[in-house]
Amino acid sequence: LLIVEDHALTRKHLFEYFRRRYACDEAGSAEQALEMMRENHYSVVLSDVVLPDLSGVEMIPFARTLAPESVI
Repeated sequence: LLIVEDHALTRKHLFEYFRRRYACDEAGSAEQALEMMRENHYSVVLSDVVLPDLSGVEMIPFARTLAPESVI
């Protein structure tokens, strides 16, 4: 599971919640998330919509290119 959230406290809470059941990584921006997706496989990407560089919606086509099997 890759959690993409620019608000640090929200990201921390989501990470702490989901890591109890899933292997998790976290990214603070769409660009950071895409870089992580180039290097790792994620079954699920959970993203905020409003991010500082690309929106979560704008990130989807790039993410699908990198990881077409991931649920975004």
